[in-house]
Amino acid sequence: MRVRILYHDHCFDGAASAAFFSRFFESKYDRDAKFEFTGLAHKASQLFEDSLFDGDVNAIVDFKYSPDPRLNWWFDHHQSAFLSSEDAEHFKHDSSGQKLYDPSFSSCTMFIAHVAQEKFGYHASDLSELVEWADIIDGARYASAQETDAGDRKRERFGNHPQDYPLDAAAQLGRDYP
Repeated sequence: MRVRILYHDHCFDGAASAAFFSRFFESKYDRDAKFEFTGLAHKASQLFEDSLFDGDVNAIVDFKYSPDPRLNWWFDHHQSAFLSSEDAEHFKHDSSGQKLYDPSFSSCTMFIAHVAQEKFGYHASDLSELVEWADIIDGARYASAQETDAGDRKRERFGNHPQDYPLDAAAQLGRDYP
């Protein structure tokens, strides 16, 4: 099974969300899934080209909603998640239980981790540091100026492209940082 994950490009939370979601999906649904990651940027023209929804399963994390019928999973936490009132209305009528939105979360990674545990019984303790740092970085919740430097080093170490790393790269990020 081929899983296409669209995520907010050039964003630590976007990359961390894609990495966490891929681990969740692999563990809960298909251990042999092949993941393809595509970073998205906000632009004035159409955000979602038809060719982007070419997986057997298609997911969007940490990015705007799409009413495309081929979208299977969606997670976001941004106030600006819907491009139009029609998109918001479409989302409200979804009954799949796999398109989720909660603007009360500081990061999409934390939101996905919360939903994965509460709704699907999935917990990845080896990813807890990744989830924590995504929440600190995306929510600008640094305790000190020194922690800001540590967050910058985390971003540099992991980067913003989950496709450059094996599925366990998220856990590696936490283990390798002194």
